Amino acid sequence: MEEGSGHQIKDRQFALRIGERARFRLFQSTERKHDASGEMIEEIAPDMEELTPVEVSLPGKAGETVPVTLESLVLCF
Repeated sequence: MEEGSGHQIKDRQFALRIGERARFRLFQSTERKHDASGEMIEEIAPDMEELTPVEVSLPGKAGETVPVTLESLVLCF
């Protein structure tokens, strides 16, 4: 993906429980050209590098569950 580009996973919805931490593991590979952006995989291949996980906790009424989607944006610093 080029700088400034992004990807929204529209066909997959996740649920977060208010007041509890959710953790999303992210991986990258320079060799897996056939994988689509945002594709969920079953196994972690040896050529995949784990990135810093994204952790989130939403404020609000504890225990309530809300639907969320994921979106990425490529930024270079």
